[in-house]
Amino acid sequence: MVPLARAASALPGADGDKLQQLTNINDINRLLHETIARERAIEAELDKQLGRRNELERDIHLLNATTSEVLELVRADAEQLFNNVQPTAQLAARIGGRVQRLDQLQQNVAETLDLINLILDRTHCVSGVQQAMGLQDYDTAADHIAKFLQLEQRLSGTAQGADAGQAEEQRQLLLSAKAQLEAVVTQRLEEAVSARDHAAVLHFVQLHKPLAAADKGLSRYIDYMRLVLGSKARELYQSLDTVLDSKATAAAAAAAAAAPARKTPVVTQTFTDVLSALLREFAVAVEQDEQLLTATFGAAGLLEVVVGVQAECDTQGVRMLQRFVEARRVVQLVSEAQSRKRASSPAPGAGGVADTRAPTKQLELLIQELVLLVQRSEEYTNFMAGRMRDAVAAESEAVQKQSVAAAASLQQRHRTSSGHVDVVTASKEAAATGIDPSIAVLQQHLGQAEAKLRAGPFAVGVRELLGHYMSLEELYLDNTTDMAIRIDEVVSGSLTSSMVDDVLFILKKCGSRALVTHSIHCVCAVLGQLNDLLANKFKGALAARLAGGPSKLLSAAPALLGVGDAAGLAAGKAGCLYRLLGLNSFTAYAFVYRALLFVVLHSYSTVYCTVC
Repeated sequence: MVPLARAASALPGADGDKLQQLTNINDINRLLHETIARERAIEAELDKQLGRRNELERDIHLLNATTSEVLELVRADAEQLFNNVQPTAQLAARIGGRVQRLDQLQQNVAETLDLINLILDRTHCVSGVQQAMGLQDYDTAADHIAKFLQLEQRLSGTAQGADAGQAEEQRQLLLSAKAQLEAVVTQRLEEAVSARDHAAVLHFVQLHKPLAAADKGLSRYIDYMRLVLGSKARELYQSLDTVLDSKATAAAAAAAAAAPARKTPVVTQTFTDVLSALLREFAVAVEQDEQLLTATFGAAGLLEVVVGVQAECDTQGVRMLQRFVEARRVVQLVSEAQSRKRASSPAPGAGGVADTRAPTKQLELLIQELVLLVQRSEEYTNFMAGRMRDAVAAESEAVQKQSVAAAASLQQRHRTSSGHVDVVTASKEAAATGIDPSIAVLQQHLGQAEAKLRAGPFAVGVRELLGHYMSLEELYLDNTTDMAIRIDEVVSGSLTSSMVDDVLFILKKCGSRALVTHSIHCVCAVLGQLNDLLANKFKGALAARLAGGPSKLLSAAPALLGVGDAAGLAAGKAGCLYRLLGLNSFTAYAFVYRALLFVVLHSYSTVYCTVC
């Protein structure tokens, strides 16, 4: 069994379990012979390797001896190389120090040359200002003064000795010339304002910026615009007063000669035209000089102009709205509408038709005029707000482009010799420079300007008009709906009665009119009133027409037709049944019209919301 075990361990890949299971003597002998043959081959290989032992020992001995000698040679070569390189390194260090000192000297020379150029430029500015003032060339003088002020900032603290005395002397000369030019510009500006010479006013206002007095020039321009716009507003107001007085005189004469005087005067479009013209003047005043103001004073300057113009609009616009309320007796009509709302409404059908229709028509004209006034005011407000937002957006975009260009320049400056960017150094320098953080300040200024625009006295007056409009619209809805119910009739060949057509037409008109105001509160209030009329008054009128029921109609057929025989009774029942079916048809079409009204108002609201 021992040779068998050795055979099992000697043969590669042999499985011991399989060897234990061998039972054939021939297989066992074959496997034993193979194992013995492999053992002999391994012993022969070992004898061969042991035969090379002396040779390997000799090679190892020679290798150790050669390595020590090579290391000694390498050490000697390294010392020789060090002795050769050391003088070169010292020479390179001396040359590098000299190059560094040369660069420093070159930089000092460049700074000195720049300083000399600045001093020459300063001297040139002084002589240029004196020459320009002598020729009354105020634009050139202002440019020289602006350049001198910039040079003063760059030269502050660098002048010493004799140059300091010369710099102070030049500074005093420039300050004297600057004060003289400011006096001339102020005088010419006042003359231009008195003469209403708009081009000259703009010219002398622009000269305030190079004189470092931009705020003063902008303030004077705003005062001038308020003066001009106030004058135009007074002219429009006087023309309006003239028209109103002439119409009042003519109306009084006609009233004395004809019928009794009406409660509400005849409504015209005078106020709408005058207010539209007034708001147009304010809008054009900002638009015509927008580019020049933005280029000279920036977007912040344009915001100041809009706020100043809006202050004059608040004064003149409120005056115009108060005159409208007084002339049209809006407050009295609103008071009557509220009194009627508090009191119990008269039953439909009471009173005559003629006494209600005339005031209702005049009330509708007044409501239309109110809506037009509100619409024009909202268009003006949106226009002014849009001008401000566009100016701020344009300046913000320009600042962002400058920031990107500055960041690219910093990266180019810190680009290494291998072509990579020193991101850390460039980022630190970009953060240290703080490239124009004024965008947030400008946005804050824009928010404040829009708040003044939408919360000023004129905007408050327009919101008061909206409140009056909602009260008058409610009165108009009540009057016209009562009238439509009262004069209800069935037209031959029509699928509905006149009440269905008239009431739903009125509701559609009032709902569309409310959407024109662009006020969500006003729209919700009017639509709530429309829903109330549909759910109560209109529904009640339809229910009243159907309250009799089929039995009452059929029983009353003979009396209605004036017949007593059986044939007449049958014909009367057929006619009453036809009337009942007609009433049901009216109700069905009323619901169809209500659905159509919802669709139309929804489409109008979608259009107006998209525009807003």
